[in-house]
Amino acid sequence: MDRVLLIVPAGLKYQWAESIARFTDLPQQAKRFKGERITIPDSRYCMVVDGTPDRRKRQYKMIRELPTCNYAIVGYDNITSDAREVARLQAEFAVLDEASAIKTLSAARTIAVKDKITPPWRMALTATPIDNRPDELFSIMEWVDPEVLGRGDLFDLAYIERSDYGDQIGYKNLKTLRERLGTALYRKSVHDPDVAPFMPDRKILSWPVQFDLPTREVYARMAADLLTALEEATRFGGSFSVSAHYAGQRRLDDGTAVGKVMSRHMCMEMLLDHPDLIVDSALDYADENSKRGSQYANAVYAEGLVDDLTHAPKLNLLLVNLAKLMQDPGNKVIIFTRYRWMQQLIFENCLAHGWDTVAYHGELSTAEQQAARARFLKNPDCRIFVSTHAGERGTDLPVANWLINYEPVWSSGQADQINGRHMRTSSEFDDIFVVNMFYEGSIEERKLDQQEGKRAVSRAIVDGHMPKGDRIRNDVASLREHLIGWLTEHGPTGMLESILQ
Repeated sequence: MDRVLLIVPAGLKYQWAESIARFTDLPQQAKRFKGERITIPDSRYCMVVDGTPDRRKRQYKMIRELPTCNYAIVGYDNITSDAREVARLQAEFAVLDEASAIKTLSAARTIAVKDKITPPWRMALTATPIDNRPDELFSIMEWVDPEVLGRGDLFDLAYIERSDYGDQIGYKNLKTLRERLGTALYRKSVHDPDVAPFMPDRKILSWPVQFDLPTREVYARMAADLLTALEEATRFGGSFSVSAHYAGQRRLDDGTAVGKVMSRHMCMEMLLDHPDLIVDSALDYADENSKRGSQYANAVYAEGLVDDLTHAPKLNLLLVNLAKLMQDPGNKVIIFTRYRWMQQLIFENCLAHGWDTVAYHGELSTAEQQAARARFLKNPDCRIFVSTHAGERGTDLPVANWLINYEPVWSSGQADQINGRHMRTSSEFDDIFVVNMFYEGSIEERKLDQQEGKRAVSRAIVDGHMPKGDRIRNDVASLREHLIGWLTEHGPTGMLESILQ
């Protein structure tokens, strides 16, 4: 095979190059990133496409002209920014690493991969082919081999149950779906008997956070706003086109009832992480030069709801428990958070406590990400790795024995990816730990419960572990029930009645 094209998340380009150097007999070279040294193949044989547009253009030219260059490593961002140059490489075999990157049918990245990367041989690699819903697997398989699962509208009709408004409320015929995948899917699990003996024992722990009175009062107001938005979404509904969804044409309008629900839910999550996240989002929204921020966060801020929230109970608990972990010099800790602002705040607090810490996020260059990872791996004094979700896939960190989720994520597949960052055969520990932080009784705890339901969908389709009756429910109405229950117990008198009347 003349040329293999490897398409990977930007932060994993050099990890792939390191692995190729390790498992092939290609000539090698040393490369340094901010003082950290790694070994990769000579670029005449394996080219990592990276850098400025002009630099990348020269690299593409070298790949085309060098008959010895059998490996070309590019990032998913290169497929959209350099589509013509990548297509001109004329690879015979393409590999998508962390292939859930093309799970969203309407994403520009997904459309670009399917339009431009069409070699005769294709392989998609992912530990989580289903993060949330079966149509994510459909999107990946549509690139690998579109004949396996057929037309999108027929797939939807056969396996997915929808409400009148287009929401996925359940799944059916999952055994048949698993059989259709057949030999197109190869699955390896950490629980397999030939793998399990080489893996560390992972323990899942919880650090629940208690509401203080000021936070609970603001949370109640925002929960009432979310419930109101849910009632409006149920009352007015909307339209849904299956054919447009599978053609990658569906868009979510922030002005819709569903958009209002999502914005309120997100702001409640921000409140629980740190109230200043709402302030940050509001200021972004008010900035005419910014395309970020939330209209609802801006309204909450303008009303003064978070003015009196001067501390964050969750951050306080994290720092107290980190201080205990740092007393053992053998502990190394990974911390994940969704928000860049929160990641920076945690990083600064760790440094203020005198703990040697590295930061990892999507605003770093590929070289800077590689240097941060290398420092955590190779420097025993570097004890804490604080990352946004930019580091959730493929960033292997087997030198850590603790991983802390500062907030839960929606997707079970995403959670499994994050929680596997230190669960490697190369782990230096017999026992490793995953900690989930969440406010007791809140939407955060509900998200952890929802993850289990979504894992059931994945297990049914990918591993063949079918539920009784071959159906799985995933009804979004449970959010409404959760909010009503919480407001009944904790909300001000009369608030719930005014919403439901």
